Amino acid sequence: MTHKERMQLITDAKYPLAAKYDPEWMYENKMGCQCLWLAESLSRIMELKPGMRVLDMGCGKALTSIFIAKEFGVTVFANDLWISPSDGRAQRKVSRQKTEIKDIRSRKVYHKGIA
Repeated sequence: MTHKERMQLITDAKYPLAAKYDPEWMYENKMGCQCLWLAESLSRIMELKPGMRVLDMGCGKALTSIFIAKEFGVTVFANDLWISPSDGRAQRKVSRQKTEIKDIRSRKVYHKGIA
């Protein structure tokens, strides 16, 4: 797949806020579907106001955390079971955006022998 083809897969005019972000950055850091499209879709039915606090559980590499903080001026508390907070900090540096995102360390919960 060429670079141009990859970039076309993760850009869509239906998501104008997500379209402002570097497609290469999104592609290199995705962990599944186009998470910014999901965050933008949710923002259409949620009332996000500057100063609000948002919990981004399962934030992965913090792409959605960066997006929500930047676009809506909220403070995001980011948490992921599989990605360490230091990886999230690295992603925020890559984004070069002034955002307020706080890392929350996951505690391992043991239930019926499952970590």
